[in-house]
Amino acid sequence: MQSKKRLLEDLAVRDGLTKLYNHQYFHTRFEEEFSRAQRYNLPLSCIFIDIDDFKAVNDRYGHIAGDVVIKRIGRLIEQMLRKSDIASRYGGDEFALLLLNTASDGAHMFADRVLKMISELSFQKFKGDVVKVSIGVATYSDKNLTSYEELFHLADKAMYQAKQTGGGQVCHAVIAP
Repeated sequence: MQSKKRLLEDLAVRDGLTKLYNHQYFHTRFEEEFSRAQRYNLPLSCIFIDIDDFKAVNDRYGHIAGDVVIKRIGRLIEQMLRKSDIASRYGGDEFALLLLNTASDGAHMFADRVLKMISELSFQKFKGDVVKVSIGVATYSDKNLTSYEELFHLADKAMYQAKQTGGGQVCHAVIAP
């Protein structure tokens, strides 16, 4: 009985394709962790990842291949994170991550590693085509922001900046003091 209950609870908070947390659970945890970071004056970084030209992947290779790309990127992200960090499949081809107790430099280094590792993934069906991602990073530290929504918005905005300047790169949000 306990295992069925745990399975149902897991299904309620996990994405079916990647097994990462889902959008709703991510926001619940984000709010909690932002409050903790504020209370104890700890850094908290948010990373937003979007697969570049994902529609073209689906159009060229099919939706099953697209699902394989999403699964493999999700698995890679999960393997790279610490147990305390939180990863979610935020939407179709988007991922949102929380790096607890991680300052700006550490978050940027992590994002650079993710970018590199994803670019090195090979997909048999792709005949040499490389999957690229755009990554946005934003960090709460020293009370520079007032809400988790603000931190999330900045990471999302930085991701769009990475996309608009050619994709396949990391952009860090500039947060005015």
